[in-house]
Amino acid sequence: PVSQGLMDADASPAKPALHPERRLFGVLVMLSGAAVLCITDAAGKWAMQGAHLLEMNFFRGAIAVAILVPILWRSEGAAGWRTRRPWPHVGRSVLLVAVNIGWFLALKYMHLADAAAIAMCAPLFMTLLSVPLLKEHVCWRRLGAIGVGFTGMLLIVQPGTDVFQWISLLPIFAAFGYALYMVTNRVFSGTESMTALTIYPQIAILVVS
Repeated sequence: PVSQGLMDADASPAKPALHPERRLFGVLVMLSGAAVLCITDAAGKWAMQGAHLLEMNFFRGAIAVAILVPILWRSEGAAGWRTRRPWPHVGRSVLLVAVNIGWFLALKYMHLADAAAIAMCAPLFMTLLSVPLLKEHVCWRRLGAIGVGFTGMLLIVQPGTDVFQWISLLPIFAAFGYALYMVTNRVFSGTESMTALTIYPQIAILVVS
């Protein structure tokens, strides 16, 4: 069931609506979110000196649910919680739980700067995944930028050398999983509510932890 969760074959998701006039707003929101993630990652690295990984995930999920539930309830009400396609939410929830565990393990055993630098390949994965999942066209300039970014990641990880550590694969996995999670937000935004897409993965993190 989980394997069919991310892309439910029973129904083709409607193409999400694009709003080119709000592109700048979207960029600012993404930058703000990235800044918040940087702060929480640094705080998580510090807190894990005396806290268990699952404890970190529990409080992160609990705080997220406590903040999101009243906001989403006010904006969409009970209707926002309903879905006729539960398996995509199951798949996305399992994915986000795995990404969180992998990322915090990476933070625990790696320097924050190294893990964050490797995780910067997430936008590269998003761009590549947008082709098969969103049917978007990626021009040669973007492909060139992806190649440069991927080369930079290889310079950090240095596979095949004595510098390479298997733990370096964790932030790569987390970056790919996060990219897939973000792309599926767009995939299912045409049929699923913001409440359903946002809250169910956070509840999954809370329950598993």
